[in-house]
Amino acid sequence: MRKYDGLVDVTDIFPTIAEASGVQIPRKDELDGISFWPQVMGHKKEARDVIYTWYNNNQPYTSSDELLVYAFNKAFKRYAPCKEYPEGRFFDLRTDSLEKAGDTVVERRFKVKLHSGLDIAQLDVEQQKAYDELGKVLDAYEQKGVKGLLIYTPKTSLRVGEELNLNCMVFPQDATQKNIIWESSDEEVAFIDKFGKLKALNKGKTTISVYSWSDAFPVSANLSPSYTKGGISHSVEMSVE
Repeated sequence: MRKYDGLVDVTDIFPTIAEASGVQIPRKDELDGISFWPQVMGHKKEARDVIYTWYNNNQPYTSSDELLVYAFNKAFKRYAPCKEYPEGRFFDLRTDSLEKAGDTVVERRFKVKLHSGLDIAQLDVEQQKAYDELGKVLDAYEQKGVKGLLIYTPKTSLRVGEELNLNCMVFPQDATQKNIIWESSDEEVAFIDKFGKLKALNKGKTTISVYSWSDAFPVSANLSPSYTKGGISHSVEMSVE
């Protein structure tokens, strides 16, 4: 019987099951999870050294009021800044697995207690190294917001039955959340799918709009509306003849 005591994040389960089953995952490099199946089969090197994640205390995902963002390894844990602790927090899990270090304690809803953590000015060499390394992980995942969208189309007039692929530029180019939502104001005139493929159906005019996931907040549930339209967007007028 083999035992694996490396770090495992919940996102690792899917790629691990897929690899164990011999199932190929399309675009698997886009997944957050890392398969630990090789380790289950005896590979010595651990699958991951660190986990980056977040928790919002059961708030709506659109709210950041109680958001906690953090990165940790087997020995240390570093929190990104939050409203209670604008400088962030740091814990040595080897001696403080319950994260009770620090002189200050703030209690959130559901009696969630946030301790202030170690005094950063008093870290030893090993702690300082871990603090810096986990800080790099947090920086790498820092959200870079979308500032603008621009639809590119080679033409704005189509014939009935014609198809056209539209593209949308997201600014800045290094924005974290680049997903977009396409919409046609009149789907009886022209329909556009989630990939930006437009099909002219009947004569008339329609407005093709695109919205950013960063502030449209799409939901998977069958709700109406399924996303908001008051944020970042761009539109073009299309005619079908």
